[in-house]
Amino acid sequence: TTTTTTMFNNSRRRINAAVSVLSSTILPTTITTTVFNNELINKTNISEYHEEESRTKAQIIIILSVCSLMCLVTIVGNLVVILAVCLVRKLQTASNILIVSLAVSDILVGLFIMPLAMVPEITNYRWLLGSIMCDIWTSTDVLLCTSSILNFLVISIDRYCIINHPFKYAPMRKVKLLSLMIAGVWILSALVSLPPILGWGRKYQIFM
Repeated sequence: TTTTTTMFNNSRRRINAAVSVLSSTILPTTITTTVFNNELINKTNISEYHEEESRTKAQIIIILSVCSLMCLVTIVGNLVVILAVCLVRKLQTASNILIVSLAVSDILVGLFIMPLAMVPEITNYRWLLGSIMCDIWTSTDVLLCTSSILNFLVISIDRYCIINHPFKYAPMRKVKLLSLMIAGVWILSALVSLPPILGWGRKYQIFM
């Protein structure tokens, strides 16, 4: 009886050891294969969806025309604002420094962000410029759009203070103070735009 019990215990230990080895080798492979297959299926589904939703030449021409017009209006409109402030002495006031900062961010959007945003629209939703350019474009987009929003915020705060607290705020409302506010806007925007450059979200990118 003792011999039988000992043999049974030894057999059970060997079985447990074998199961442990199999679990440590086979299961991770199975999980990896499943994840890979799911990713492959997702990419295949996306590709099939894009092919079904491909644009016609007429649609591409319309999109190019509308987007090009929007880019042109954005660039010309903000360029006029910048030139007006630079060339007209009456407009060279401390408060208009904030307007120039806003115009600079918007004109850069029209020059660099909007044209590249047309690429997926005319290439059947495909990004053809590579992952590095995608990171640069995304980071620049975040930088300029964030700076535009923060410039609006600073302009609103400036207007609020000059209307509601004119006697306290007016003596402080100098070029130096507004320049520091603008510097803060662009520094904060640059910090917000860093994650794409540092690789945040890169593993979720799909290029087709």
